[in-house]
Amino acid sequence: MLIKISDNNQTVYFNWLLITFFLLSNLMVFYASAGEYSVSTSFEFQKALNMASNNGGDDVILLKEGIYFGGFKIIIKENYELNIKAEEGCNRKNVILDGANKETVLKITSDNTYPIINIEEITIRNGGENGLHIASSGTIHIESCQILNSYLKGIEIYNQYGSVSIIKCIINKNRKNGIYIENGDNILIKENGLKNQEDCPILLKSIKTAKIDSNLLSNNYSGIQCHNIEKVAISFNNLKFE
Repeated sequence: MLIKISDNNQTVYFNWLLITFFLLSNLMVFYASAGEYSVSTSFEFQKALNMASNNGGDDVILLKEGIYFGGFKIIIKENYELNIKAEEGCNRKNVILDGANKETVLKITSDNTYPIINIEEITIRNGGENGLHIASSGTIHIESCQILNSYLKGIEIYNQYGSVSIIKCIINKNRKNGIYIENGDNILIKENGLKNQEDCPILLKSIKTAKIDSNLLSNNYSGIQCHNIEKVAISFNNLKFE
């Protein structure tokens, strides 16, 4: 529709539309509801992490289809829930965090807090250090993710007090361990595929109880290693060297 600008009122109205559009297009993080962020660029994702750090409530960050290049960081300063996952209709095949072989792709730490951290249906690849690094007490749950091609560890977790579960993930071609967990009360590693790690695929240290169940371990340098574990159950894992 063509609008002829011929008087001051129309000119002011037209300029106000431009200003409104400009402001909306530069918000960068789009809210579906309070504490819920839908993001589509690396800048938006980091902005959402910054806002979720200490906003007084549970947070859900939904990633749209795409490749997000960078090293992403959050320091959690509250005892709430942080969810990072592919938006509905997307999955780990088309939602990708890529470190471009420069730094740890996603680093999550907490500041003397006990949050709940859930990460689902994303790929984390090409970490110049680790793929995913988490240093936090509380509850950590990672499900249906891919962790690929990290220079050091695929998943590195330090969990002083709390529980960790890693379920149905694909963890391939990391230079050191596929999964490294130090400290923690209850650890569950179940139904994952770990292939072509240049060191042992699963390494646990100083854990109270751990269950390693129904994982496929293929063409890794060695098998499962556990050090200073009070109680561990290892069952129905398939170890292959081809």
